[in-house]
Amino acid sequence: MLYTLADSAGIVLRSRAPRSSARLRASWCDLTRAVAAVPAWQLGALGGLVALQTIQIVMHQPWSDEYQAWLIALASSPATLLHNLRNEGHPLLWYVILMAVQTVTSDPAALKMVQWVAAAATTGLIIVRAPFAPWLRIAIALNYYCFFEYSAIGRSYSAGVLLWALALATWRHWSVWLWLGLMLHVSAHFQWLAGLLVLYRWATVGSNWPALLGIAAAWLLAVASMWPATDTVAAAKPAGILFAVVSIGAIVSPITAFGGWFGWTWPPALLMLCNVAALGVMLYAVSCLFPRDFVRTGLVAIMLALVLAFCALVYPCYPRHFGVAALLIVALAWLGGLATRRARAIFAAMVTLWAVQGLAAFALSSTQPAFSAATEAAQWIVRQGLSERRWAADAGLADTSFAAVTGRRVYSLEQDCLLRFHRWNRKDRPLAPAVANARLARAAAGDDRILVMTETRLKFKRFAERQLQPQTDLDWIGIEKDQARELAAFGPDRQAKIVRLYEITPRAVGTAPPPEVCD
Repeated sequence: MLYTLADSAGIVLRSRAPRSSARLRASWCDLTRAVAAVPAWQLGALGGLVALQTIQIVMHQPWSDEYQAWLIALASSPATLLHNLRNEGHPLLWYVILMAVQTVTSDPAALKMVQWVAAAATTGLIIVRAPFAPWLRIAIALNYYCFFEYSAIGRSYSAGVLLWALALATWRHWSVWLWLGLMLHVSAHFQWLAGLLVLYRWATVGSNWPALLGIAAAWLLAVASMWPATDTVAAAKPAGILFAVVSIGAIVSPITAFGGWFGWTWPPALLMLCNVAALGVMLYAVSCLFPRDFVRTGLVAIMLALVLAFCALVYPCYPRHFGVAALLIVALAWLGGLATRRARAIFAAMVTLWAVQGLAAFALSSTQPAFSAATEAAQWIVRQGLSERRWAADAGLADTSFAAVTGRRVYSLEQDCLLRFHRWNRKDRPLAPAVANARLARAAAGDDRILVMTETRLKFKRFAERQLQPQTDLDWIGIEKDQARELAAFGPDRQAKIVRLYEITPRAVGTAPPPEVCD
C-alpha cells in the first residue's frame, strides 16, 4: 500500500506501509477464513468440551507427585536437570516444558495453564482431524484417559497424549517422526506406544531408514536419561502377577476404575471378578475389531503384554499406566479403519464406555473430597502466616506440597535434611524416639518448638469401615503425645490420608550441627 505525502515545498513523497503490518493483516485474514471453514458442530463441540476441561482443571487440587515435577524443574538448570532426575524414572521432556514455563513465572498455579493448553489442543485435533462420525469424535475426546487422567492431572502424560494426537493428525506428513520422537521422552509407557506406532507405519507405509535411525537415537537418549526409581519391585510375585492381570481389565471396567473414588466399598471379590471379565471382554473385542489383521491385533497384544509385565515386575499399575493400551486401540482404528459393521459396533461400544468413565470422573472429581489433604494443609499454613516458621515433615510426599505452596524448604524428618522435592534414593523408616527428638531439636535451630506436618493413611478392615492404623502418626515419628499440640487436621482426602499439623517441643540431647540441604 502506497501513501502520498507532500513536504513544505510541495514535493510529493511516496512511502510504503510497514511490511509487518501487511503480513499481520494477511495472517489475520487467513485465520478468520480457516475458522469460518470449520463446521459449526466442530466449533460447538470444541467449545463445550474445552469448557468442561477448564472447569475440572481449575477445580483440580494438585497431588504431591505433580508438585514434585514442578519443584525439580524449578530447582534445576539445563546443566543440573539430569542430576536432579536421578531415581525419578522419567525422561526429560516434561521437566524441560516446565522449566520453559518457569522462565515466565515460578507460581505453581501455572501448571494448570500447561495442562489446559495441552488438553485443549488434544481435544481440537480429535474433533477436527479424527476420521469418525461426529458423535464418536466427541466420545473419544471424552474418554477417561484423554478427558481426565491425561488432562486434569498435571503429569507428563498430558504432553504424551497431545503428541499422540499430533502423530495421528499428521500421519502421512514428515513431521510425524518429530512427534513420535518426542513421545519417547514422555514416559516408559508412551515409549511403548511410540514404538508400536513406528512398527505400524513401517508395516503399512514402508521403511524410512533416516527417520528410523533418528527414532532409535531418540529412544537411546530417552533411556539414558531415565534413572531407575528405588521404589520398584525387584522380582515377580504371585500377588503382583494376579494384580497385573486383574487391574488391566479396568481399561473397560468402570466399576474397577472408580473403586477408589467410593472408598473401596465394593467387595474385593466383586472387583476381581469384574476385572477378569473385563479383560476377557477386551481381548475378544480386539480380535473382532481387526479380523484377520494380524499386524494390528499383534500390536495390541504386545502392548497388553508390556503393561502386564510392567505391573508384575516393576511397579503397581494404575489407570494412567494402562491407558496407553486404549490410546493404541483408538490409533489403530483411526489409521487403518474398521472393515466390518461388527467391528464398528464394538469400537463404538468401547469408546462410549470410556466416555461414560470420563464423565463419571468429571462428576466425582467435583463432588468427592480433595485430591490431596497435604495441599489443603499447606494452603492453611500460608493463610495463618505460619510459613516462615521452622517446619518438618514426616514420611510420604507431604514435604513437596509444603515446598510448592509456601516456596520454602522443609526439613524431612526421615531423610534428615532440608529439601524442596522428595529424594527417592533416601530410605524412609520409623524412627526411635531418641533419634526423632535429636533431629527435631537440630531442625529447630535453637528454638524450643518446631512445627511438624504428619501424614497418616486410613486402613480399611472391612468393605465400608474405615479405621486408623494401630500406630498413630506421632508413634510413627517417635514423639510422645505430651510433646505435641495439634494445630489442625485435614482429610481424609481421596487417597484416604489425613494430614495433621503439630507444634512439638523436642527433648534435645546434646547439640548437633544444623541439617544439610539435600536437593
